[in-house]
This record gives sequence, structure tokens and C-alpha cells, in this order.
Amino acid sequence: MKALAEIRSTFSAEQCRRSEAEQSLMRAQLRLVASAPPVPERAASGSVEPASEDVAVLKAQLTKLTKSRNNAKQQAEKFLNQVKDAQSKAHEYQEKKADAFRNAQRYQEERTAAQKEAQGFKKALVDAQKELMELKAQNDQLYVQLSHEKRQAVQKETQASKKALIEAQKQLAELKAQNDQLQVQLSAASAPTNPTTSSPPRDPTEVALQFLPHYYTILSRTPKKMHQLYKADSVMSCGRSGENLQPAQGGAEIQKLTNTHLGFFKGSDPQYYSVDSQGSADGSIFVQVLGTTANQGGTKRWKFSQSFLLCRQEDGYYVRNDVMRYGEEGSVKVEE
Repeated sequence: MKALAEIRSTFSAEQCRRSEAEQSLMRAQLRLVASAPPVPERAASGSVEPASEDVAVLKAQLTKLTKSRNNAKQQAEKFLNQVKDAQSKAHEYQEKKADAFRNAQRYQEERTAAQKEAQGFKKALVDAQKELMELKAQNDQLYVQLSHEKRQAVQKETQASKKALIEAQKQLAELKAQNDQLQVQLSAASAPTNPTTSSPPRDPTEVALQFLPHYYTILSRTPKKMHQLYKADSVMSCGRSGENLQPAQGGAEIQKLTNTHLGFFKGSDPQYYSVDSQGSADGSIFVQVLGTTANQGGTKRWKFSQSFLLCRQEDGYYVRNDVMRYGEEGSVKVEE
């Protein structure tokens, strides 16, 4: 805009100079006409007397003024073109200004819409916070109620567990008494009156069925007493299916072997589904067992195969040879 104003100012000045030049030219023409001398006529030759020096000066001024007029006209046309360019640029500027105004108006509308949307989000957030507080209060109330009910249920369950534990202790004491009585009977039945005197052989199946509960009770309940079932010449091999077995001899070494390999029997309840027995030399008995057992939590189950050679002694039998193989049968799903 400032450049357009300058162009307009310059154009006005040039127009003023042009008007002054035209007026000076007209005054010079008038002076030229007024100062021209009368022309005498000669009859003979018809020649005209030459003009005076003032006329020549005026003509020179007229020529100069004409040039100035033409220059002024050219400059005026040039300035007029510049004015047109300036007007075109001004028009473009006005259009850009209008576009900028429209963009600003659209931005203002979008900003207003965004503010309204933000207010809506803020209101929704406040409502959500209120709802969350209400849900939290309800949850706290339910937690208090549930905790009370859960405490009561735990107390009932604890009382039931205590009662079941007392019953289990009673049953265990009864089983222990029965087991001690069975051991006494087994020792009395198997002990000969004279070791050097031959006695009639006992039924292998009967001996096996009396020996196996005694053996697996010690293995699962008091495994540290396993060495009592063996003697110095006893040999035992134990390991997983497919492993190379390293035999152990003597009660102490066999005790170490059972501690290393048969810890999963502790606290379990072994179940044997196949028992085979045969009589052997000198009144000894060969026994083979197939069975399964599970850990205390019941999450794993093992299957095992075990073979015994029971030899006679003064107070019954002892394990002369013992071979066991075992392997995991699979995981057992525990229902809560």
C-alpha cells in the first residue's frame, strides 16, 4: 500500500509538470505569434524577409518544450503502467487478505468447536470420576461384606481341618498300633524255634502280603529307618527307567540310596496293583511288585516296579536283594 501511494504521488507530480509544460508551450506560441513582424511584399522577386533573432529563440524554446512534453507523456505512460501493476498487486493483496480473513474465521470456528468438545470431554471426565467414586464405594462395601463372609468361611474350614486332623491322628495311632501288632505277629510266625532245625516253608504269597505293607509304610512314613530292613550282605539297585543302576551294599549305603532316589515316596500312599511271589532256596522268597504313588500335593504320580529276595533270619525275614525302577506317570489335576 505504501508503494502504491508513492507511485500515485509521483504520478500526480508528473501530471503537474506536464500541465506546466503545456501551459509554457502555449504561452511561447502566443509570444511567437505576437512578436512576429509584418512581412513586406516585393513585387519583383516575391521574397520574404528573414525572421528576427527572437523568433529563432522562441522556436528553440518551442522545440525544447515539445521534447519535454513528449518526455513527460512517456513518463506518464510509464507511471500509468506502474499504477496498473500496483493496482493489480493491490487487488491480489486484497484477495489474499480476504482469504486470510476467511481462514482466520474458519480457524476461529474450529477453535470454538474444539473448545465446546473439550468442555464436553471435561464434563464426561467429571461424570466418569463420580461414577468411579461410586463404584469404589460399592466395591469397598462389598469387600467388607466379603471379608466378613470369608473370615467366617475360613474359620469354619479351620475348625473342620482341625477336626479332620484329630480324626487322622486317631486313625494313624490305630494304624500304628495295628502295624506294631502285625510286626509282632510276623516276627512270631516267621521266627524258627531253632535256626539250625529245618522248619516247613511258609506260603510265599502270605509272607509277601504281610511284608509289603510293612515295607512301604516305613518308606513313606519313616524313611530314615529303611536301613533296619537290610543287613550287611544286602544289595539294592534303584533308579529311573532306562538309567544304569549302581548297586549299594549294606544298610548304611542303602539308606543313602533311598534318601537320594525315593524321596517322592515320603508322605505318599503307595498303591500296588500286582504282587507276584515265589519260594526259593533255603526258605527265601522272591517277590515282584508293580504299583503307583503320588506326591503329597497329588500333582504328580509315579509308577514303579520293585523286586525283592527275602531271606530267613531268626526273627523273620530281611531283604537280601532289592531292585527298583520308577518313572513319572504324568501330572494330575488337583480340584480346589
